[in-house]
Amino acid sequence: MRPSSRLPSLAGLAVGALFAVAACSSAASTPSSSVLGATSGPSALTLSATTSTTMGSYLTGKNGLTLYVFTKDGPDKSNCTAACATAWPPLTVAPGATISGPSTATLMFGTITRPDGTTQVTYNHRPLYYFSGDAKAGDTNGQGIQGIWFVADGSGAVAGAGTPAPSATTAVGSSGLALTESTTSLGTFLTGMNGMTLYYFTKDSPDKSVCTGQCASLWPALTVPAGTSVTGPSDAMAGFATITLADGSMQVTYNHRPLYYYSGDAKAGDAKGQGFGGVWFVALVSGSVSSAAPAGGATQPTPAPTSAYGY
Repeated sequence: MRPSSRLPSLAGLAVGALFAVAACSSAASTPSSSVLGATSGPSALTLSATTSTTMGSYLTGKNGLTLYVFTKDGPDKSNCTAACATAWPPLTVAPGATISGPSTATLMFGTITRPDGTTQVTYNHRPLYYFSGDAKAGDTNGQGIQGIWFVADGSGAVAGAGTPAPSATTAVGSSGLALTESTTSLGTFLTGMNGMTLYYFTKDSPDKSVCTGQCASLWPALTVPAGTSVTGPSDAMAGFATITLADGSMQVTYNHRPLYYYSGDAKAGDAKGQGFGGVWFVALVSGSVSSAAPAGGATQPTPAPTSAYGY
């Protein structure tokens, strides 16, 4: 799955302005708020799903309109307000509403209270939104905008970005989180949700993450609910633990190294982050840092500005 390269065509709205504020303006073709259900909500809501050949199965709301997640949000916290919420209307319901979804949505629905007092629906702790640039069922004009807006994938991952949800491991169950491993030419390294590769950041200190802001968008931390037990494969001889990040979430560490996913990995087996910027490396079970080139001699991505690495 990969983000659409198609930019939304919105009547009366300049594309440059759209991207300057993460599409925080509405368009003439936008369905009314009563259609979107942004100003009031039902006491019972059943969401549906649509399947795309490029984006997989994603959630849809009223009248089949596409639902989105915002990667700048925190778990159970919306950071889209004011003009942003006009362009990206939150999916809202009446307080205490019951919420259900399609069979492809195997994770948990919930709600949060927004700053204006309305009740917004969440999926796997991600707040859900419509996009004002979508006029009808099947439109996905918001997919990939600014690299921070993506259709709400039923798996809880970020469709087209290869990024696990910020609290993807919240569905760990009573037995806690059990990490797995993969062995390639890079060595034997740890894997997390859906077999996705885990990484170390060599700019981190023991039990301290310095990957914040844009860095944390590119390299999502492996997080778990407080108190979750974490185990690994039988040959993982070092210890697993957690640290508390600035937003209060709990990041998993191995041998005192914080663990991360890479947003450029789309599926199990990908290790495109290996060697990125000379500071990101697969999380070897040995606890050391692999200096091997990516499997298959893959070309390294062009390093982003240094701020993207969190230093």
